[in-house]
Amino acid sequence: MNVIRLTLKLVFAAAALAVLAPSASSAPAPKLGADVANVRKGIDQAVARGYLDPEGAVTYRASLTRAYSIWGKLTGQRARELEGVIRDVAAPWRTYNRPRALALFSMLEFNADHFASHGPVASGRDVQDEEGVVYRAFPNHGLQFHPLANFAKLNSYLGANRLDEAGYLGLALIARGVPKGDALSWEYSFPFGSGRAPWTSGMAQSVAAQAFARGQAKLGDPAFAAAAEKAFRAIPGKLVRSVPEGLFIRLYSFSDLAVLNAQLQSVVSLEDYALALEDPAGQELAGRLRATAAALLPKFDTGAWTLYALGANESTLDYQRYVVSLLKRIGARDKDAFWTNYGNKFASYEDVPPALTPGPAGPAVYPRPLDGFRDYAEVRFTLSKISRVTVQVGSARRTLLVGRGQKSLDIYPGKVAAGTYAVKVLATDLAGNKAELDLPDATVKVDTSPPVMTARLVGKRLVWRGRDAETPWLDLRLQLVNDYHQGRVVSLGKKPLRGSMRLVPKPGVWHTTLIARDSTGNRTDVPIGVLRAAK
Repeated sequence: MNVIRLTLKLVFAAAALAVLAPSASSAPAPKLGADVANVRKGIDQAVARGYLDPEGAVTYRASLTRAYSIWGKLTGQRARELEGVIRDVAAPWRTYNRPRALALFSMLEFNADHFASHGPVASGRDVQDEEGVVYRAFPNHGLQFHPLANFAKLNSYLGANRLDEAGYLGLALIARGVPKGDALSWEYSFPFGSGRAPWTSGMAQSVAAQAFARGQAKLGDPAFAAAAEKAFRAIPGKLVRSVPEGLFIRLYSFSDLAVLNAQLQSVVSLEDYALALEDPAGQELAGRLRATAAALLPKFDTGAWTLYALGANESTLDYQRYVVSLLKRIGARDKDAFWTNYGNKFASYEDVPPALTPGPAGPAVYPRPLDGFRDYAEVRFTLSKISRVTVQVGSARRTLLVGRGQKSLDIYPGKVAAGTYAVKVLATDLAGNKAELDLPDATVKVDTSPPVMTARLVGKRLVWRGRDAETPWLDLRLQLVNDYHQGRVVSLGKKPLRGSMRLVPKPGVWHTTLIARDSTGNRTDVPIGVLRAAK
């Protein structure tokens, strides 16, 4: 919503503050008070510096007060979500200006409205306000203004000729673009990965340039053309990086991760932008990004699936299909078989089952007792592509999502009898193709061998050494017998196979024996001599 509409809405909200204000017993916890104070301080400083007009400041103070009041009445996850949004609005309090404040406080108001009467939204789901501005749910950060989702929605409206909605949304987004020199940037206001807010995205800026250029063509509004050019100008330099093969778009301004779908989408978007506005700089950058993508495509190809990013994990099914669609789109627009062939190749991976190759049998396991040592059967195999894998040993099963490569998965067979048990691996790739493989049997044993022990006394210090491949520790006890055949057994506790400890016996002359039991209970007694303790 624009500032005028936001102001009108918050005038009514401010009038209702007496009703919404929390009672003393439900007052907001002071832990959020410092953030709220910083927001107010930031608004005052922005007005003093001329970055905000006084009328807008009144609006934003009312928005903050209302959100803080609502938060004080919430509990559980609703409170945590709104708290996260308040903290995100507070984080850049030293740098408020008109577009940044509009984006932040509109988001704050939208979240306050939502969480006052609704629960959390599923992570990744998009919700729109009355102007069509898109907010995406992120756990503990509420509903966040999301530039890429907004420009995708603007493209969608334009493609469907929903021009009134496109006009409203486009102007709302232009108002939220943060100027940096002769460029406009649309900011993400929540921390993500290693990135601190605010951060930007080369992919989002590319789609912004594309969407605004399309908007100019369909709506004839020169503000859209200007916004497209300014969106593009934010990309060269900060939002691309050099790799040996050329230039790669930064999906995240804080990261060097080379993401394939971001590169291809930026090629498509910037080519559209450059063609619509006849911008040679845009065409040049799009061409350089395209050349880099062509050179690097083989490195994203695993032979059975695609990588999401260079040196990273494999793509999800959605990203795999997204990449295929972009490759075919690039190939179709230039009738270039190179891109089309790669698109067809990557698409064919959805029809090929995962390949499983057996590895060697794992060592024998001793699941009884469950002592943390050799309790789990080791299942070894090689997998060709990301799949949901089930490993089965006897009747025991374990399922998890596994990436390609050599794998060693542990599974607890249960407290089963000694013997051999059939091992099987079943794999279902992200497209639903299945494969299964029988592996060498797993051997389950029960430990019946007592530990091999040596022990001696060095003064009043006990020194012991044990050998036992089936136990992680020894239960040590000391048997003490005097000359009158009176005795007692003292527990020394669970100890490692090798060690020493100082003994503090009662006064007397004691004939001592070390009793060592492994985790199964197998016992070895070692006489260790006379221990003298003065009165």
